[in-house]
Formats: sequence, structure tokens, C-alpha cells
Amino acid sequence: MSATLPGIPCVSFKHSQPPFYTALPIYTSLLCHSLQWSREYFASSWQNFLVPPALLLAMSKIGLRWKRYSTQMLGLRTSVALSPDRKCIACGLDDGMIQVWDIDTGEALCPPLQGHTTLVASVTFLPDGRRIVSGSYDTTVQVWDVKTGKPLGSPFQGHTNYIQSVAISLDGKCIVSGSDDMTIRVWDMETGKAFGTPLRGHMESVLSVTVSLDGKRIVSGSADRMIQVWDMATGEALGTPLQGHTGDIWSVTISPDCKYIISGSYDKMTRRSECGMQRLASQ
Repeated sequence: MSATLPGIPCVSFKHSQPPFYTALPIYTSLLCHSLQWSREYFASSWQNFLVPPALLLAMSKIGLRWKRYSTQMLGLRTSVALSPDRKCIACGLDDGMIQVWDIDTGEALCPPLQGHTTLVASVTFLPDGRRIVSGSYDTTVQVWDVKTGKPLGSPFQGHTNYIQSVAISLDGKCIVSGSDDMTIRVWDMETGKAFGTPLRGHMESVLSVTVSLDGKRIVSGSADRMIQVWDMATGEALGTPLQGHTGDIWSVTISPDCKYIISGSYDKMTRRSECGMQRLASQ
């Protein structure tokens, strides 16, 4: 892995394999929003974006039960999320189910969450830790009750192709989804209805979405090798797409101060871009 000096507009890290194979956190939006809602990962070092200690601890505690699914999840591009209190992990599986594990015991907390009809590509916890949101190749978004393992309401429908990524605003009111239909949708958490029209601009599948901590901006990464910043309220693209990757962008996240965007790509690179997010956040 190589990198230029910190502090310049863009820092790149070279991997021997695409990042979503070498480091699971990079594939799942570096676990910044879906796994951890605090600022501590950003406070100590930019290197913490690669493998947050909480995930390593969780994986080691789960042990053999984790290994049962690890090869399956990586090979089929499924998803993992850590609860805000770091007590459990949710795993999206290729058979359409979601399993929730207790980190300390390695035991399943409830029967598998069943409802999706095919691969669950993305899972994330709401900030309250009591609910999970999932996006599936069956083109739907579903909200789940962690305690009961039951779906809450009907699936959110509107995408016309595989859903690759879901993210939640910090206030828990909005769900954002990215799809192979090349669009991004913003959903009302309570009603399941989409706000406005789909966000359009990418020319290929939207593989990763994330929301800034202030809830004002969405960042998306795509198979068109572009990163785009969007206004959450209006759905408008802000500025020109960020370029630099030479492969599909499978993961994006935003630093809490809105200064950096971190991206992981099939080109085996992780990039930290200083791209005016701080300025955009103040607009």
C-alpha cells in the first residue's frame, strides 16, 4: 500500500486486490455511517478508515460462526453492519435472509430475518439500534425490528433493478438507496414513500451511497467510476462529478467535518479526496 503525504487534496492507497475483497469495511462504506455514528474513527488517523477496531473485535469474538459466512459474503458481495452500541452485527446473505449476531456470545439474537426473495446487498442499523434497513436484489428496501426479527411495514418499492446500497440520515428520518437502475432514491422512513423524483446523473449502476452527518448531502459512487455529491433537500447534483478511479466505485463515505470523501474501488485503490464538501455544507 502506498500513499502520498496527508494534507494534500487527494491521497490514494494501493491494494493487491480490489478493496471490497481485501478489507470488508471499505466495501461497506468503510463502516462509517452503517456501523458507527460517532466521530472517533476520524479523530485519530486516516488509516482507521481501513479496518475499524470494533469490527476486528466483533469478528474475533464471533469466531467459527462468522467464518461460516465469511467466504459466502465476500464472494457474493453481501453486507455486514455493526449496531451503534457495538453489541451485535447484522449480516445480509445471498439467500435473501438477514442474520443478527451477538458479538460477545457469537449466538444468533433471533431467527433469520426473512422477507427478501434474493440476495441482500446492503444492511445498516438505524441510529437507535432497534431497527435495521436492508436493500436487496429483489429491488426493494425493507425496515426490520431487531428485537422481534419482523419486518416493519411493507417493502419500499420504486427501483427497477438491483439495490446495491442503503444509507440512513443521522436523525433516522430518511433512507437513501442506490441501484443498478442508475438512480438514487430518498425515502420517508415513516411512510415508505419516496421524496420527489429519483436522483439521476450516473451513467452506470449506483454501487454505494452515504449521507453526511448534518443530513444535507448525499454522496454516491458508481460503476461509471464517478463520485457525485447531491443536495438531500432538492435532489440536485452539486458541482461536477469527482474523477480519478479507473474501476467501479464500490464504497464511499464522508468525514464528519464534510471535508473529505473516502472511496474504495475495483481499481484496487482507496482514495481520500478533499473536494469542497466543507464549503458545500456551509451553503
